[in-house]
Amino acid sequence: MARLLTNAISSCGRSIRRVRFPNKPVPASMMPYLALDDTRPEAMDRLVGQAHTDADLTKSACDDLNSDDGRMIRRLMNDLPPMPATGAVWRPAPTTTRKDR
Repeated sequence: MARLLTNAISSCGRSIRRVRFPNKPVPASMMPYLALDDTRPEAMDRLVGQAHTDADLTKSACDDLNSDDGRMIRRLMNDLPPMPATGAVWRPAPTTTRKDR
């Protein structure tokens, strides 16, 4: 998907650079837990553990002054707007139509 979007936007004249977040290969012992509909507690624990590992690798890349990708990810994260003190607030989209009024 990233490649498709990159090519489409680039063809419009915009310069795009695609960066993959650092990640560690998933061990074979984790494969049984990777089904998208696997809601067992063990599966959740394994996925969260893998996410922590990948986040640690990304943080290390961001702290490495010699990593072009790390500097780019760090700049992206630092340019995000601050999280509101109340946290993320999700409001449902209005569902009324003209007929409902």
